[in-house]
Amino acid sequence: MSKQREKRASIVDVAKRAEVSRQTVSNVINRPETVLPATRERVYAAISELGYRANQSARRLRTQQTATVGIRVDDAPDNLAGMIYDKFLHHLTVFAGESGRRILLFASRGYGDEIAEYRALTSSDDVDAFIITDTAAGDPRVDWFIKNKIPFVCFGRPWGRDSLLDDEVPWVDVDGKYGVALGTKELRDRGCKRIGYVGWPSPSGTGEDRHLGWRETVTEWGYSEAEMESLSIFTSENIEGGIKAVQQFCTLDADQRPDGVVCASDLLAAGVLLGSNGTIPAIGFDNSALAMSLGFDSIEQPLQQVADATVRILDRVAPLNSSKRPADSDLHILLRPCLACNSGLRPRLSAPALKPQN
Repeated sequence: MSKQREKRASIVDVAKRAEVSRQTVSNVINRPETVLPATRERVYAAISELGYRANQSARRLRTQQTATVGIRVDDAPDNLAGMIYDKFLHHLTVFAGESGRRILLFASRGYGDEIAEYRALTSSDDVDAFIITDTAAGDPRVDWFIKNKIPFVCFGRPWGRDSLLDDEVPWVDVDGKYGVALGTKELRDRGCKRIGYVGWPSPSGTGEDRHLGWRETVTEWGYSEAEMESLSIFTSENIEGGIKAVQQFCTLDADQRPDGVVCASDLLAAGVLLGSNGTIPAIGFDNSALAMSLGFDSIEQPLQQVADATVRILDRVAPLNSSKRPADSDLHILLRPCLACNSGLRPRLSAPALKPQN
């Protein structure tokens, strides 16, 4: 390989190839909206041909921005939640790259360790903003970000706060209530007369939201409070929990037992199917590899849309000087999931994004 090809292309090389000034190349990289489209395209072509990469260290000194977003890696990547998380991270990395950002992953155990890592990354100026996942009522991470005035976005609503539409707490979430209601109605459309629910015990903002989707739906159909109490079971988040739920349903009189069950997760749905030997149809939540391999229907989260919306909010709360995307996103975005029909009984349903209402 020649010395010329071994030498890394510089901004001067790009300027010569595109027949523009060095300042014009810098403007295309950092403030593209200030450059005529034809000139921009000529510079982009030169960058591509020469394989030019901007000096990120120099840009960091000049703009006082790292264009880096921190996010904690799930401590249990081998479970189903970890698999869903991996899909989200993949899409997030793609959209962040399109926005001129990089994703920095770090591991921690518990809120205390996670906040300590936030403190270390911000004090060393390694990260400009963060994304937090698995939000819960009274989440101390949210309060820490607000107190320290550090940009962040939640994947998940900040359960337990006075208002879920507080502009200090931007978030993206999937409408679990809508998803479970969709699954409940699907079971009825298939002929189920008594539809039960299996979910997680309180406190769980996400779990309570999903349970509400079932409860509101069956209330409209005339289920009494006593019926809803006997048809809803809250158990541990594993297959055994779903099996135990079936055993509990079997203690009811034969005409009071559910003939279809909607679940808060795929693990619970798999347990219901195994516990009933497949005699009770169940719909899960997350459309994981488990649902697809066992062939049962599940509510699928639009993770690609979640990742795109997360980056769009980042573009607003932590705008980059070099961003090529408009910073005009809402601060609270609620997305509707769809029904993934792995059983082959009906084609996939889809739905547009929803904006939360006051």
